[in-house]
Amino acid sequence: MYLDCAGFRTLAVCDAASGETNITKGELKGRRFPDPSSAAAAVINRHDPGEAGDPDGWELWILHDRSGRPLGSKRQGEMPAECAPVGHVHTAFPGVQQSGPSKQAGTADLGIDWFLKAVRAKGAHGERVTTSRRTAVRIIRPGASPLIVRVKTRTAGTWQAQKSDESLANDDTGADFWAFVDLSASSKSIYILAAKDVADGIRRATDAWVARDPRRERKGHHAIELDRVAHGRNRWDLLGLPR
Repeated sequence: MYLDCAGFRTLAVCDAASGETNITKGELKGRRFPDPSSAAAAVINRHDPGEAGDPDGWELWILHDRSGRPLGSKRQGEMPAECAPVGHVHTAFPGVQQSGPSKQAGTADLGIDWFLKAVRAKGAHGERVTTSRRTAVRIIRPGASPLIVRVKTRTAGTWQAQKSDESLANDDTGADFWAFVDLSASSKSIYILAAKDVADGIRRATDAWVARDPRRERKGHHAIELDRVAHGRNRWDLLGLPR
């Protein structure tokens, strides 16, 4: 797996069952960490001091198999009952698959299943987009055109995006909205924002980040804190669904 930060790529291997992570290439080569999140924090602090925050390593580390999927997609474990997958939904749309049971449910997968469950409860259907490495779903609403929604999930800390998300042109899903799923508390929350608002927020934050050190490149991960999306809580009306 790999993690790109400030123009540097770090390679590592991880035991998906225990989480133990070993850096195999990069400035921290030979270092071992108890989990991918602490490894990600160490890498970010090495190349971009003070910007690590509380990263979700299962989402930040990318599998080095050309799939573009996050490490969490290989994580072992049963899916909690409260995030039970959506049942069968028929679709004729290409590049979309229904959510189903998974023995390898990572953070991203749990978040998508939770989001789809909420969509279904509001009278619509949603299915995962499979033509992109980005986590996105297509929402199919009665009597309305489908919508594409990118889904980001956190179980702790911040949501993880990329600095390149500052431009809608870089999003190959063509998403209209983003949904930020918060599984960090007993009361699960979903925050919905227009894709343009998310891009504008990332651009402003990246502008400020580069201004502090002009040598920085607009590349790598980008952490999104709760206070930046809080105003989108339960904004199902943006998707044309009842609140």
